[in-house]
Order: sequence, then structure tokens, then C-alpha cells
Amino acid sequence: MQSSCMNSEIISFNRKLKKMVKVYQHMSVLEMDNDRKLFTNLGLHLNSQGKEVLSKLIVSHTYSVLEQKIDPLLILNWRSDQNLTAPLNQVKVINRTSAT
Repeated sequence: MQSSCMNSEIISFNRKLKKMVKVYQHMSVLEMDNDRKLFTNLGLHLNSQGKEVLSKLIVSHTYSVLEQKIDPLLILNWRSDQNLTAPLNQVKVINRTSAT
């Protein structure tokens, strides 16, 4: 990859973005290969091969997210709602009180 000022800025920004996203479990960053053959002659847009690579990356990531086991649903009830809501199976219930 030919190095330029703009490429260095993009690499720096992507590094910062990955650090910020790392703390959130519901977010992720997909890294696209910046190989020249995946872009148009001007280098700004993906060509058909680049679009295919990106779409396969998105599909792969989507499948991996859907296969992850997630924690049970978390329902927060107000104290006055305790009598109205029966606890559901595999649901954590945390009781809260209003400050008012």
C-alpha cells in the first residue's frame, strides 16, 4: 500500500475508533482490505469485486453475531407494578423505586 498523509490519518482514525468501540459489546468495526484492485480507477469507490468482498464480510459478521448466546432479557419494574407483573421464566427482574 502506498503511504500518504491521508492514508496515515485514516489508519490513525480507524485505530482510535476500534479502541472506542471495544468497550461496547453491541458494536463492532468491520475492517475492509484496502487493496487497490478492490477500488475504481479513482480509488474512491468500490468496484464490483470490492463490493462482493465487502458483502461477504458483512454476511459473515452477521452470522457470527446471530450465533452468539445472549443473556436473558432484563425487565425493570417499579415498586407499584410488582403485584401486576408475574415473573417470566428465564427473565431477571430488578425492582426499582421512583425518586418522586
